[in-house]
Amino acid sequence: MYIFGALKRNFVILFILILSNSFASDPDLKVTLPNYLKNDTSRAGFYYREGFSNRIKNPQYSFDCAKQCEHFAIKSGSPFHVAQSQNLLGILYYRKHDFISALVYHKKALELRKGIADKKEIALTLTNLGNIYCDMKRFVLAENAYLEALNINNELGNPVQTGNCLVNLGVLNVEEKNSAVAKNYFLKAIRNAKNRHDYELEAMCQNNLAVINIQLSEYDEAIANCMNSIKAKELMNNEMEMADSYLNLALVYSKTKQQKLQEESLNQAGRIIDKYNYIAARPQFYLLKSEYYKSKNDLEKAFTWLSNYTKLSDSLYKLNSDSYNENDFTETYANNLEERSGPFTFVILNVLIILSILTAVFVFRFKS
Repeated sequence: MYIFGALKRNFVILFILILSNSFASDPDLKVTLPNYLKNDTSRAGFYYREGFSNRIKNPQYSFDCAKQCEHFAIKSGSPFHVAQSQNLLGILYYRKHDFISALVYHKKALELRKGIADKKEIALTLTNLGNIYCDMKRFVLAENAYLEALNINNELGNPVQTGNCLVNLGVLNVEEKNSAVAKNYFLKAIRNAKNRHDYELEAMCQNNLAVINIQLSEYDEAIANCMNSIKAKELMNNEMEMADSYLNLALVYSKTKQQKLQEESLNQAGRIIDKYNYIAARPQFYLLKSEYYKSKNDLEKAFTWLSNYTKLSDSLYKLNSDSYNENDFTETYANNLEERSGPFTFVILNVLIILSILTAVFVFRFKS
């Protein structure tokens, strides 16, 4: 009895170990698991969430999930889930810088979402389309998409997305060199941010306003906006991005021939940039340092900082080019799409083996 009891306990442990190993051994467990969900819409939803959460760190896996999402969404006949799959594919192609394919997928998502009157998602898709058109320098189409999204978000009472749309419209008008229009949008975005205590949005818009102020020679306003941006960043403990505001202050003081204040602002910016290794701010810092030494007739130092600027700009350009490869993916999986059977067959096999062993043990017990 004791021997059999020990055997029985050991077989239970063995069963658990084999069962666990069957599931753990499949590297595509996350991909195969939804085959056992109760319906195709839940499987499509799982793949969408899985793909969306991996869109940055693993574009290939995200693309595979997007195609699986599309596959199950079409099977389910749910336009909501099909639209989700098209949205994710559009995002992935946008990150890959394949803007034409991104447009195709987002337009499909928009048509489906309009068909089911999903206004919240319609606004998000219009924003995505605006971003693509903006990168393609098709500014009229971008503005129309952003404005339509803004109207919907206002109608829905969605202040977060309303603020994002205002920022997008401001940036777009900066690109088009419509400084006065851009300034108006950023001011509206700041009011939106203040109402929600969104210090990040407020700080960004104050900094963008300062850039426009400098372009319009509104130097007092530029200084005020830089200081407001720094205060907002203090509230969110974001010291690193204060460097951007100090660089804008340095530019203002350069324009107004205030060398001492220019030097102080550059020193503040340089300290922060070094502390956090803030690579994105270094090119402007190097360029402003070169301009500073040029204004002091120290041409040797001016040339050194300009050389640093050129070298770093070239390196960042290469890094940016390499980032396109990081967001790349192949479409082989999409061309060979199958519903995967998952680890269940291995589980059945292991269960059958264990049952056979247990049967032999029982036979052995009764024979003895």
